[in-house]
Amino acid sequence: MLLFCTVYREDDKNSYVLKSTWKSIAVTYSNDNGITWERSSPILTSYDTQAEKINDTTSKYGGMGDMCVIWNNSTKQWIMYYNEKGMGMAMSDDIYAAPNTWYKIDPYNTTNRSPGLAGKSYPVDVFSTPSTIKGANPSISYSQYSHQYFIIWHSWTGALYYSTSFDLFQWNNATMLIDTSNNITAKFTYPTFISNTSDYMTDKDGYGRVYYAQLNPQTGFRKWLYVDVRF
Repeated sequence: MLLFCTVYREDDKNSYVLKSTWKSIAVTYSNDNGITWERSSPILTSYDTQAEKINDTTSKYGGMGDMCVIWNNSTKQWIMYYNEKGMGMAMSDDIYAAPNTWYKIDPYNTTNRSPGLAGKSYPVDVFSTPSTIKGANPSISYSQYSHQYFIIWHSWTGALYYSTSFDLFQWNNATMLIDTSNNITAKFTYPTFISNTSDYMTDKDGYGRVYYAQLNPQTGFRKWLYVDVRF
């Protein structure tokens, strides 16, 4: 059993007050069905170097994380979409998703790639309507009925969008799922799709539920919400 996780490095005990956090992506393994886990090992780290310690009046978050990973059984590859100044894409051909097997790749030309550890990211601007809907924090699911992948993410304006793909590389035009135009005090973030069979849809109706956070930019408080959807 393996688990992907975002690792947060905090410079000192007052990191929350200093508002300084640096992220990377790691993998860990369990040999007893999740009761105990090995120490995590980094598989993706940022090209940028970690910021120096700053004062408590400045917010500095960096690195990469907030990812979604899916196994493509047709190509026998792990595909990951992650957040690093926007959306990025990575791939591993190793069934164990081990360190040093990951590459950050360009979805337009997969021969363009860089190492997973400290390599440069390629911006993923593949979701268009026809203008690009940029954002982060994706959630990916697969429909065994339509043989399509579904990706849901939040835009920088705080709306939720989704798109579909047959191969995880070429995506159709984005469709807005939840709008925030009538709610200026809230942004919708961190969507996660769950069907009756986890992140896979098995029936032709494409029924599932999207859980997401409603963020109040003025107070920083988040409310946990959900909406039932059919794709």
